Amino acid sequence: DGEGQGRTDCDVRFIVATYPEKAIKMMATVGGSLEGTAEPADQAAAQAACLADAAKQSAEKIETFLRAHRAP
Repeated sequence: DGEGQGRTDCDVRFIVATYPEKAIKMMATVGGSLEGTAEPADQAAAQAACLADAAKQSAEKIETFLRAHRAP
């Protein structure tokens, strides 16, 4: 914005599907938002942190799914 403040938003959408059947087993969207300055270094750090958090959330959702669908 005009006061040197910035906001970084990121969203990741993914599916888990079988192959070769191509049957969708799970779909999810994860994301985050960080407030910061409009400085390029701050924006780059916010982007990296936002994507790292989205990756962690994705891994947790996939792990939960796999544990729930584990063969007995």
